[in-house]
Amino acid sequence: MAATVFHCATPQNLLARAEQARCGWPHRAVRFGLDPSLLSLGLPAETWTRILWEFSEAMKRLDSHAIELRIAFEGLPSRANVWARSAFLGGSGGVLAEAQLPCGVAASELLWQRYDSGDQWSAELAMLAFFHESLHSLGLDHDPRPGSILNPSLGVGHNHADLDHPANAGVVEALRARYPRLAPPDRPPTPTPSPTPTPPGGQWITLTYLAPGGRDGKGIPRTVRVWTV
Repeated sequence: MAATVFHCATPQNLLARAEQARCGWPHRAVRFGLDPSLLSLGLPAETWTRILWEFSEAMKRLDSHAIELRIAFEGLPSRANVWARSAFLGGSGGVLAEAQLPCGVAASELLWQRYDSGDQWSAELAMLAFFHESLHSLGLDHDPRPGSILNPSLGVGHNHADLDHPANAGVVEALRARYPRLAPPDRPPTPTPSPTPTPPGGQWITLTYLAPGGRDGKGIPRTVRVWTV
């Protein structure tokens, strides 16, 4: 039977430090990748791909909260920012996952997430765990409020991966503090064209003449302004 309770192993002292420093990525399109070792957790590749897609879509829906952040899928660890893989973290009854935090990272840096290969997983638990660790990967601390996706102990059916759920209001506020919508760059003012200078001692006149051409051979009307003295 798959585990129904999730315990996070990301150290709380590091999380508190990341929260105080408002750690986060310097860019607004963070690239996530899935290591083939995740298949050892007993879930098909399609399940992990769907979970990553759901997390990406959840970030897009935060536009309405003035949060600017995109999650992109990356197939190569050399080009990813966050790489999820399996590792033995103690087996059944222990912690299920942990993540590195983006404190002082460059846009090209790679951080890992690790999911316990010694435990049993369900798709529902994997969804909660991935959302939870991915929010750590974006720099967020634990949230002790019941039902929050960032509560350090999650239970299937008790916590909510839907970031629009009221239980996740603190999560949304933390994301807004790190990834506020950027103001569009200021555009230089459009220069006002200088008026045509009028030389002294004369006047502008408009002349109309027929230029060669036209279907009937009668010419094409043309107008020109000239200065006369």
